[in-house]
Amino acid sequence: MKIDNLLTLFKNKTTLILSDMYPPFVVGGAEISLQLQISCLNEDTRKKILVVIFSDLDQINISRIDSVDVVSIPTQRYWHKNQSLSFLYKYYKGSNKVYKYLVRFLARILNCINLGKIKKRLNIIYLTKFSRVKGGISKEILPEHRKEDYLYLKKIITSLPIKKILCNNTRSITLASRLDEDNPEIWQALEKYAYVRDQRFSCVRHNQAFYTNEKLCKSCDFKCTNEDISTKHRKHLKIYLKSLRDFRQNALNKFDNIFVSSIYSANLVNQFIDKSISVLGNPIENQEFIYQKTCDSFQDPQNIILIVGSLSEPKGQFEFIKNSVDFLKENPSYIIYFAGRGPRMQKVIEIFAKRENISNQILFKGFIEREKVYELMTLSSVIVGTSISPESFGRIPFECASVNRPYVGFNVGAIPENVPEKMLAPYGDYEALHKLIKNAINNKAQSRKNIELYKKDLLINNQWQKIGKTIFKKAFEN
Repeated sequence: MKIDNLLTLFKNKTTLILSDMYPPFVVGGAEISLQLQISCLNEDTRKKILVVIFSDLDQINISRIDSVDVVSIPTQRYWHKNQSLSFLYKYYKGSNKVYKYLVRFLARILNCINLGKIKKRLNIIYLTKFSRVKGGISKEILPEHRKEDYLYLKKIITSLPIKKILCNNTRSITLASRLDEDNPEIWQALEKYAYVRDQRFSCVRHNQAFYTNEKLCKSCDFKCTNEDISTKHRKHLKIYLKSLRDFRQNALNKFDNIFVSSIYSANLVNQFIDKSISVLGNPIENQEFIYQKTCDSFQDPQNIILIVGSLSEPKGQFEFIKNSVDFLKENPSYIIYFAGRGPRMQKVIEIFAKRENISNQILFKGFIEREKVYELMTLSSVIVGTSISPESFGRIPFECASVNRPYVGFNVGAIPENVPEKMLAPYGDYEALHKLIKNAINNKAQSRKNIELYKKDLLINNQWQKIGKTIFKKAFEN
């Protein structure tokens, strides 16, 4: 389906929500929270909302959920998705390695015909071609990056009576902000809302880890370059990271209203922006819904340690395993379940576990739908947060409490805003974390008391949720 034909179906839409994922397509916790917030709006308002996601699907898809129309458009994040280069893709597929390299090289040359921001471009080319940067180099500051995604977005906004726009993550925020340079009159006429869900505006390191040499960063002086690149190229990486940070922060500054999920995130954003910042508590499904999904699976918890989330360096799964070898060998009945995708990090953990003879105590469940996560929680004795990067607050601790299972983790980022201190270990103290895990498994009576204590804090969070719903309704039901 062509975009012009598509837009004829949505002539009544006045609110645009931009994201990478949204139900019923590929979904993460942030998207579920957003959907739950939208579901609280009245039906007339929901019918006027259009959710647009730029996904890895190969064609335009349309769906409807809770009276909200959702459109998935193929993204141009990969070079062969760029329609201006699509004539090359048919030669790329099925060709030998040498020919693939030549076609890909030609595509890069064609992409570089646009000579905007030439200094930044030369610096990126230098870093890409002559250095080995840990985590790679993002091209998002270049004008042709996701150009066709932007043209789709511009077409949607200019063709429909859009009055409000909500961007649900960093990529959506930076993409939409380009409209200010290209068509400032249209941009200024919009009510603009940005939902900041991570630290990418404050920490532009490839993994937004907020730590170097296993120590948390108090301010950004790009010390991470000492770990991510050789001394010879460090100066160029610092120039690149500063330009990337400026680009992202300038993009966020173009929005009128900022939503965040924690006070911790609000304080971070407040360091470089003087705008209205609202804390919207992450909503979870109501208790009745959760009970319906888990009533058949409730049983006495096994000696299962559940770790939920994508496998990556900032999430700390490998660091946890690396520091838990003796702990697991001393407790051979303990089994660790990883629920989340991340093939590269999974491979690293598997190799390490095999070398240390603990493979039989580690099980990878892969990506699991949210309803199945609840079921998995009911089988577990404890759910562990392993993040070594300070994160804006997620949903998992609340989901644990909703199925009467304890959550333990590190006292870092936004976690202590809602989780009792006695359920948290000092940052990086794995011995203390192991004690919390062992106590949750072996001392079930005390664990139940901790859950009740935590549920009191959960009620406090529900107040944040109620405030968040009020703010959300005020923004989008007017």
